[in-house]
Amino acid sequence: GEEATILSVSGDLKVVAAVNGTEERAVFYNALNGQKIAERSFDGQCLSIPANDIFADAKNYVFSLNGDGSVLAVSFRNGGLYLLSRNDRAEDLILYEASDYTSFYGGFCGKYFAFTAEKNSEVQFGMVDIDAASYVGSFSSQYKMLLQVGEGGIYLANKGLLVRVEPDTMREVEIAHTEGEQITAFCAGKEYALIAAGNGEYAFYDLGANRISSGNLTQNCDFALFSGEYTLLANRSETSMLLLKYMIKLWTF
Repeated sequence: GEEATILSVSGDLKVVAAVNGTEERAVFYNALNGQKIAERSFDGQCLSIPANDIFADAKNYVFSLNGDGSVLAVSFRNGGLYLLSRNDRAEDLILYEASDYTSFYGGFCGKYFAFTAEKNSEVQFGMVDIDAASYVGSFSSQYKMLLQVGEGGIYLANKGLLVRVEPDTMREVEIAHTEGEQITAFCAGKEYALIAAGNGEYAFYDLGANRISSGNLTQNCDFALFSGEYTLLANRSETSMLLLKYMIKLWTF
């Protein structure tokens, strides 16, 4: 295909959406054979990305496909947030045509699109039912929110609390809670959740909010990832990473 700097893959792995830097359009490809299947103009708008995204990219924008690749969520430099239909412009949903929000994060969980939008000292969390083309609900906080969205669920961290958000009702189910420390990174899996706190502590919880084990690092963690039985913790300022392996209900390294 054409040159691209940002990619998104649909949940069924059949469609890829691509954009090249600040170009004002997205191109859709069939992931199985590489053929171009559609193109959508951004109508003069572009994503908000750093001038040098090779050196540092905050990833504070939305560019995400839904499960079957029919809808692309995109946030723009002017604070706009759109859900673009791949094939029918009449089906587009405009969440924000323009706004003062400078940082976005979001993704799809089934028919739901969940997102956070941040400006100054306010963070907004919202959820949209794309089939019904309607808001499920929203709320705001003065504290930074961290969001994980995927087919495994919708997880939201705010201050020292990590919850799973039930899409149909917006009910919050507690997964983990720190003792007054801000959660700086987290990752929730099928059985466990890993959180990293502002005091350098990291801890594992089962999905019943029971703490299983914990440890301490010299610096706060910016990244926390799961992959099968392995977990990774990392910091932007260090060249080393902590790799943990799950063994007989103990985390060792």
